[in-house]
Amino acid sequence: MTANETVLAIMAEVAKPVRKQHRTFNGVDLSNHKASLDRLVDEIVEWYVTALDDWKSRNSSEPFDPITGEGKPHRDQRKNAINGGELGPEYDYGEDAGLGFSETWDQHWERFYSRRTGQPKLGFNGVPTAPLEVPYIMLRDWWLAVVRKPWRPTYPDSNDLTTMSPAGRLFLLVSQKFCDERCEAANCGSVHSRLSQTTKKRQRRAERQRERVSEKQRLKRKR
Repeated sequence: MTANETVLAIMAEVAKPVRKQHRTFNGVDLSNHKASLDRLVDEIVEWYVTALDDWKSRNSSEPFDPITGEGKPHRDQRKNAINGGELGPEYDYGEDAGLGFSETWDQHWERFYSRRTGQPKLGFNGVPTAPLEVPYIMLRDWWLAVVRKPWRPTYPDSNDLTTMSPAGRLFLLVSQKFCDERCEAANCGSVHSRLSQTTKKRQRRAERQRERVSEKQRLKRKR
């Protein structure tokens, strides 16, 4: 199934009635927003990949490989070089490396590689929670601005799509089809709970994560 067909299938599910115990509610027709949703999904794929890379960089137990760029770099920059030699220019994050940085390596490491306090490594079914916060925020902002309906993802009966709210179906299906196929209602419900009734501190943390992901994307393009 192509991305276009996948988006159409998701829209069809979002439009289906919502079945409750004593009543049935209408779904949400997104047919007038197909082009907008297509663009959003393309952006979500790119942002999620970078957010997942950000999460892996913070939580990886593997040593940094300067050839592939995988693993978690050492805070001691000299230990990131190949066999104790010099860092290649693509891995030299110094202020004068020509990559647009205005901070020292120590500041850069703290910003992009230090693990967030209290952040669990994995959510339900082994799916990282933090990277899913990015598509959640993107879908929520799009829904409120374009669809102009309340954003209320609900997952009352686990993975039963017929009982989920339209917003809940959209977040779950986009997460499964374009982010991590292991995603289930428990993952999406957890993210919604964290970000919908969250403290200002968590809201600021989520926004900082978006800023980091955006900065990583900018640096990748510059290279």
